[in-house]
Amino acid sequence: MRRGLVVGGIGIALIAVASAFTVPKLVDRDASGTTLAHARKVTGQPVLVAIDSGGQQRQYRLYTPSGLPADGRVPLEVVLDEESFPFPEMPDYERLANEQHILLALPVTLSHWKDPVDLRLVSDVVDQLVTNGRVDPDRVYLTGGSHSGLFAYQVACSPVGAKVAGMGGLFAYMLTSTPGAAAIADECHPSHPISIINIHGTTDSFIPLEGRPCFISKETGRQLCVPSQLDVMRFWANADGCAPQESTSTAGPLQTIVWGRCKAGTTVELIVVKGGGHTVDSLTIDGVSPHSRIWDFLSAHPRAPVSQQIPLQARVLSAKAVGTGATRHVVVRLSVNLGATVRLALLRGRATVAIAKPSRLAAGSRTVRLNVPKGLAKGRYKLRVTINAAAGKPVVLERSVAVPR
Repeated sequence: MRRGLVVGGIGIALIAVASAFTVPKLVDRDASGTTLAHARKVTGQPVLVAIDSGGQQRQYRLYTPSGLPADGRVPLEVVLDEESFPFPEMPDYERLANEQHILLALPVTLSHWKDPVDLRLVSDVVDQLVTNGRVDPDRVYLTGGSHSGLFAYQVACSPVGAKVAGMGGLFAYMLTSTPGAAAIADECHPSHPISIINIHGTTDSFIPLEGRPCFISKETGRQLCVPSQLDVMRFWANADGCAPQESTSTAGPLQTIVWGRCKAGTTVELIVVKGGGHTVDSLTIDGVSPHSRIWDFLSAHPRAPVSQQIPLQARVLSAKAVGTGATRHVVVRLSVNLGATVRLALLRGRATVAIAKPSRLAAGSRTVRLNVPKGLAKGRYKLRVTINAAAGKPVVLERSVAVPR
């Protein structure tokens, strides 16, 4: 089955990828009477939970392991699985949950993780379980593989990522609208540091380790590009403020590349499996599943403190005064990495001669305008752009602008 989803600001689109989690549909029912699709016998029975998400009735499956401590908060792993449930790796997740005392939540997608409303669902599931007092808010983790790994990256790129301590991917990938490593930053704007691990095989033909050339999506007609795994992980290391130079170690078929010494105490790690493909079995080495390796990494990384917000970064891409007479205005093109409030002012010397109402902008490249007052003399003025995010100091940028008659 070939499915996909675009990360960041370029919208939803399909990419030809085969999912390793697709399973035959043999019908059974869980404890609540809900019909489930079984591919193999599982060791437990997750409970189907109803939740209101954005005014819609949605569902998620909750697996509570045996022997879970009666008191205290426990880690939560949010698993982005297929619609067919349980998928073949569910017993491995259950085994880990039982051994490590992890609560598992599996949101039920209605769109193969292609609809942005699923971001709200993931957020609401986390909020409900944290509010119930069972989950440690600093030990919430997210996992996904292939196209659901792509969606996991979308969660990490969104404000919902601030609720997640770490994300683990199996042959996960990102999409951009233009080629090159720098394009990832145009599509993804994380608001909080997050630890990231991805496990990828050298012979993965669906999502190659080196990425894919740009192509035109048949669904949207837009250009899509698949960055290399190294470019993806270097982006996250840069976003987390990690040391720029990665360290590499090799043990048998496993090559581990780590970006450490990150400002918020996070870590970014890529495990490359020699000969591994686009299946879980091919990434299982010496009897150790990739799910176990991912959990070993995630469990060592609680959420970074709230004070460790990703700093606001902004720049003026262009600023130009256009129009004549009473219809003059200054058009400013900005790039911001966080949602922010922007204020524009036009100055001559120290005097403010024009000011625009504050504009609330989402992260990405955005356009704002300032109307030039009627009667303002033509000439060169100073444009002051003040950008405020939810936390941290404002960024003030200035440009010289020639105002026409």
